[in-house]
Amino acid sequence: MIVSTGVQRRDATVTVVHSRTPNGAEICREADVVVAACGKAEMITGDWIKPGAVVIDVGINAVDVRAPMSSAHLTLQVDLSRWQVSRC
Repeated sequence: MIVSTGVQRRDATVTVVHSRTPNGAEICREADVVVAACGKAEMITGDWIKPGAVVIDVGINAVDVRAPMSSAHLTLQVDLSRWQVSRC
């Protein structure tokens, strides 16, 4: 919430979407900037983000790998595997 408060003080319009918001993808598709801090691994996929939007993923999740001799690995809350990304 500290990010939302900070940008509101700079006169930005802020919409907070919870992980259980029924139309979260639809709301995120309208955003110019998405700050992902939802607490769920790879919840946000490419169809949630409009072209040209900025995505800032501040969450990290441990995910169990269900294979012999494997351990948990870390992943982001934004699934980058299915969309084109420009990194800075």
